[in-house]
Amino acid sequence: MKRFSFLLFFLCVLLPFSSACSDEGGHSKGSKAGYTVAQATKDGHVVIEHLSNQFDEIAQGAVKTTNLEKAFAFTEAIKNGQESQLKVTIFNKNGKSYTNNLTYDGSIIVFNNHYGGYKLPPGKYQCETMTPRNDIFYLESCTDKKGQKISTVIAIISDSHSFKNAEQKVGTK
Repeated sequence: MKRFSFLLFFLCVLLPFSSACSDEGGHSKGSKAGYTVAQATKDGHVVIEHLSNQFDEIAQGAVKTTNLEKAFAFTEAIKNGQESQLKVTIFNKNGKSYTNNLTYDGSIIVFNNHYGGYKLPPGKYQCETMTPRNDIFYLESCTDKKGQKISTVIAIISDSHSFKNAEQKVGTK
């Protein structure tokens, strides 16, 4: 009986807190086991590889970014009122991947965030616009599924070199 009580205590009380130390806030929804950078790149995703486990370092460019021109093309489609979709796959330093989906229907951006590491919990958000600046793509004027307003959300973090090259390739500057 003591073993059963201990097991029940562990499952009910301690297990929910066991994920609190992961760099994604314990959220693995949307992660793909065995999905590789090469596969995500081939699938046409914007690919972000973290070179650090620390958010501040990642936000300062400790990432390797591929296919970033697709994010610039997505922002251009939004400016032109054209429907568009974008997949962004984030690989943490340990190689675990998370794929976020962005869709624009001509009036609103829907951001399905499966990665909880950019100071935003996983969930579905509706945003008015997406703006690239200082090597980061920001979603602005957002609302979560509970109706709570969020002024700015990070969608994509890039390194300076990839940002400038993609910007020139697409010709947005």
